[in-house]
Amino acid sequence: MPLTIMTWNAQHFDEQNSTLSEAYREKLAFLVYYLEQRKPDIFALFETGKSGAANTQLVRDLTAHYSPVSILQPESAKNKITTLGSIVFVKNAIASEFTDISEHVPLDDKEQRGALLIHHKTTDLCYGFYHANASCVALGNIVNAINYIQGMRVKLVFFGGDLNVPTDGKPDAIMKMQKLTPTGAGYTHVSILSDDVSSSSRELRDMQEFGHFLNLTPKKYFEEEYKWNHAIDAKPRHPTAQLSLLDYAYVHELEKWSAVCEGSANTVVSGESVRHRTTVIQKICLGMSVRSDHFPVFFTYGVVPSSPSTSSGSPPLLAPVSTGASVSPSLGPAPVDGSSMF
Repeated sequence: MPLTIMTWNAQHFDEQNSTLSEAYREKLAFLVYYLEQRKPDIFALFETGKSGAANTQLVRDLTAHYSPVSILQPESAKNKITTLGSIVFVKNAIASEFTDISEHVPLDDKEQRGALLIHHKTTDLCYGFYHANASCVALGNIVNAINYIQGMRVKLVFFGGDLNVPTDGKPDAIMKMQKLTPTGAGYTHVSILSDDVSSSSRELRDMQEFGHFLNLTPKKYFEEEYKWNHAIDAKPRHPTAQLSLLDYAYVHELEKWSAVCEGSANTVVSGESVRHRTTVIQKICLGMSVRSDHFPVFFTYGVVPSSPSTSSGSPPLLAPVSTGASVSPSLGPAPVDGSSMF
């Protein structure tokens, strides 16, 4: 039987105390819809709240079909305020087959978040789930975490629910584990960038201040590609999307794995004239709007696909965004309480 795993950085997926926020309800509706459609055996959520303070509302909303088997604890994070929390859920029917061994993985000196590690008694595999620091030390922490866990003499599968290192970066292999990147969209993360007059003016100011600090001439410190008219005219600007692949895994036996990201970033333009034109970038997964910069990634172990769908290579950091598309933001309301799941 194949085993399926999903990872998703839901971004600040917190119930916000006693009053459920609109953001929480929308994220939960999408999550329940996704679980109904793909039915993963295991899924890991990142940025669910603060470490050591489990998102109890989320656990209650999913308890009918999934059990939390690993939750980021306070001792797994150097700074409890910024760790944002992580939870791994397993289907109730197979939850007893897994044991949380995260407490045996210490935190590196430069770490902000620890790895969550669950052991599968049947296959003897250990599934690690990791949200890397959003900084220049991310890659080093990833390598350190994998090296340490492998030193525990376990059969590791290492999932990054936002590794904060684009997949075109090195390495393609760590401790004989190969990089598994999802097919599909070619990206897992969408950054929406503003391109208005004020942002262009700030960019101009920053370049000027930097040039003055280094005693450079304007010819040196102004970037050649800088668009001067952005800072001096009043034409309306439109958002643009920067796409990157930040959610992937490192595995043994790459040929036995597949991974896919089914999200898309669609640009919808409305308005009859340039002056009154409105541009909206919609993040869609399985036909439903996603309130996060990250899309879920779905991994399958144990079934070799008919055509290659795994890769240790590196798709481009930036992918094209379709323009002028008409996109429905949802396929209809998803059950928030999870009562109709499965």
